[in-house]
Amino acid sequence: MDENMPPSVAQQLKASGIDVSSVHALEIFSEGEPNLLELATEEKRVICTRDSDYVRMARAGAQHAGIVFSRRDNATSATWYEVCANLLTTGMRPK
Repeated sequence: MDENMPPSVAQQLKASGIDVSSVHALEIFSEGEPNLLELATEEKRVICTRDSDYVRMARAGAQHAGIVFSRRDNATSATWYEVCANLLTTGMRPK
């Protein structure tokens, strides 16, 4: 989970049995998007973010294990949890 995501989302996912890591838990703030994308890719982790820089990097050809992106800054933690849990457990897009 990117640093712009509420820490509670990662905590809820972890409590649900999903293997999740976050910038907050790892305390690696301000590492820069390219470094975080590289780390996530090496660990075969999907990035959940509100930061469109990750989408731009993917479109430019950067390797990644997946990116969950929403530009909606008003999405609640509960919404993010629901979307991420659905995608990470089923690989399906929410309806």
